[in-house]
Amino acid sequence: MSSLSYIAIIADPASRHISLGIGEAAMMCGAFIGTLTNGPIIDNWGLDVLGYINVGINVITGMVVICLVPEIYKETADKYSWREVLKPHHILDTFKCIFRPRPGKRRLFLNMSLTVYCTLFMTVQVTTSVGFLYFVKEEGMSLTTYSLFNSFAFMSKAISMFVLWLSKKMQLDKLDMAIIFSGLHTGAYILLSVNGGGVSALQWIAIALMGGHLAVFAVLRNIQVSLVDQDETGKLFAYDAIIQLLCFTVLSIGINLIYGWSVAFWPEFIFSVSSLVGLISLAVMVSLILMIQRNDNIIVHHKEHTDAKPIQ
Repeated sequence: MSSLSYIAIIADPASRHISLGIGEAAMMCGAFIGTLTNGPIIDNWGLDVLGYINVGINVITGMVVICLVPEIYKETADKYSWREVLKPHHILDTFKCIFRPRPGKRRLFLNMSLTVYCTLFMTVQVTTSVGFLYFVKEEGMSLTTYSLFNSFAFMSKAISMFVLWLSKKMQLDKLDMAIIFSGLHTGAYILLSVNGGGVSALQWIAIALMGGHLAVFAVLRNIQVSLVDQDETGKLFAYDAIIQLLCFTVLSIGINLIYGWSVAFWPEFIFSVSSLVGLISLAVMVSLILMIQRNDNIIVHHKEHTDAKPIQ
């Protein structure tokens, strides 16, 4: 979330959604490479060697950030010492940022976009939580095929950003593209819910369509950054992190409980629930975008974002 905050501040507002998407697509590329290579590394050299490789990669990344990534000079009313940073009141500040009064319909738009983000992330968490149980344990997919399946999923997420970039070059409206990608993502869960059992082409098509959620996140985050004040970007993405943390922990438990309850009589039930949640998310997003398009003066790109000067 810190890296996305940094990107949001320094990116050109006209293409900020592309920059945000590329930032997350880079993580998907890393996951794609890791998914392909972790099995052979463990098989040939052991799990401990994989751990050493991960430590080395993280040390290199840390050195690159320290040595090559410049600090951003940004005037703000909030000045914190290191001791204050460790205090929990920053979580309350994050919630205050999201729910405080704003001019016009800004707060409504912000919370609608976060609702779409949260519900969409809930559906993404379904395949993360029960993917192995369903595709391998229930459907009989081999571990090698499942590894390729996951790699294909990460690749499709990165490709969705290329499609979003291409749509900008073709001068297509990014808000309309977000609706299309969201619809495809929801359609993927509909395909999984009607899958008759066993490994099939429908599953590969569905996992390819799911990758579109990354493009939706990019557009949503761009809207959110446009709606908050120039010094609230960090708080906005901290709230984003809270949503992800809750989905990874609390929600994953609920998803596994639902799957465990329904697997005996309807293994695809959890995907049907995801389809319903996806349709709700899509309906809220369509409403949000229609409201934004009718009030195009509401979304204002802060000039200060492009004027931030790095410390030399």
